[in-house]
Amino acid sequence: MGTGSTKKAWSAHDLRKRARSIWAELGVDYIVCEYLLNHARDKLDQAYIHTHMELQKKEALETYHKWLKKDGVPVSIQNLIIDKPLSRLA
Repeated sequence: MGTGSTKKAWSAHDLRKRARSIWAELGVDYIVCEYLLNHARDKLDQAYIHTHMELQKKEALETYHKWLKKDGVPVSIQNLIIDKPLSRLA
């Protein structure tokens, strides 16, 4: 864990939740996000969606990487808290 009473180490779950929130803000389709997180699909989706959505996942990750690298500055774990508008991507 982190040091002090207000700082904690980031867990894998924290990072997944943060990424999912950012993807939603960037306009990534819900089902694409679910595929990226490898979430189980419900029975209806299993019955009707017969694709791995590789192109959509690739585009979503490219958009995410572009957002992370905006202004040529790699984003560290500490900077992943969204405190600046996502319009920086434009």
